[in-house]
Amino acid sequence: MRISSIKKTAKKNKWLLAISIAALVCLSATFGLSPAVDTGDNGIGKNETVYAVLSHDGTIKDVRVINWAYGAESGKYWVDYGNYTDIANMTTEDKPVLEGEKILWPMSALEAGNFYYQGITEKELPVTINIDYYLDGEKSDGTDLAGKSGKLQPGAAPRVPWRDQGTSLRRRRPCS
Repeated sequence: MRISSIKKTAKKNKWLLAISIAALVCLSATFGLSPAVDTGDNGIGKNETVYAVLSHDGTIKDVRVINWAYGAESGKYWVDYGNYTDIANMTTEDKPVLEGEKILWPMSALEAGNFYYQGITEKELPVTINIDYYLDGEKSDGTDLAGKSGKLQPGAAPRVPWRDQGTSLRRRRPCS
């Protein structure tokens, strides 16, 4: 591999790393994410992970937030918050009580130690991804590739919509 192509690859990887870090920062602010969140003096910790389900061209089908709660406390309910269109308990058969954005889970849901639930949200992500496909060097639509053979080269291009409005990474627009 030539040095010029190595430098181009390194420059591209630095750009992708910068975009990924910016996206993580915006996601953290948008969804209240952090590696480990203590929900108060109640002895329950919480972690959230956001997944975007994409179509073949990179358009977002839905955004899923997986919540992991752990720990114990006394009381009838554990309170969490989120703006979800659908909630699925991934650990037990317990059902939440919903009061707007307040989600009340029975303490029995946390008795197993690790409790997981999924929420589907309609919040917009701070990053979009365009996916292109090249078959034998020619651009192809992802829907036309089934049954074809050749050298396939998929490419993903992240785009930060607020950068299109003239905002730079140094003067970051607050995520809402």
